[in-house]
Amino acid sequence: MIKVVGVCGSPRRKSMYVALQAALDAAKATGDDVEVELVELRGRKINPCMHCNKCVREGSDRCTVFNDDMTELYDKVYGADAIILGSPVYYMSATAQMATFIGRFRSAFMKSVIDPEFFNNKVGAVMAVGGARHGGQETKMNVLAGFF
Repeated sequence: MIKVVGVCGSPRRKSMYVALQAALDAAKATGDDVEVELVELRGRKINPCMHCNKCVREGSDRCTVFNDDMTELYDKVYGADAIILGSPVYYMSATAQMATFIGRFRSAFMKSVIDPEFFNNKVGAVMAVGGARHGGQETKMNVLAGFF
């Protein structure tokens, strides 16, 4: 079974949600062995990373400071074969929700220390929607691609 997780960084259920759902539907249509899941960051309580390195010192692959809505998302992302990050453009970058989500993966460093090949067969993709032709989509996609 191939698992594709789409992470929607929009605080509203509008264009980015629709575009990401279309991408997940297309992935699902490729075969019966594809499982898809849409994770919405909208409405979740996720604390920002303080870069205290407690996760690294403790050898944890997830934040050991906060027990918030991010806690369940680590397993969804770590268990995925493909991850699609989608965010509308807010001030030439990703939304605060998406930036906070990405920042909380400081602990993912430990996955590669424990198993150097853990991320080798995972696929990443990014999606952007903006209100203008030159609205910052490319800049924002570079920010999201940096996650991978």
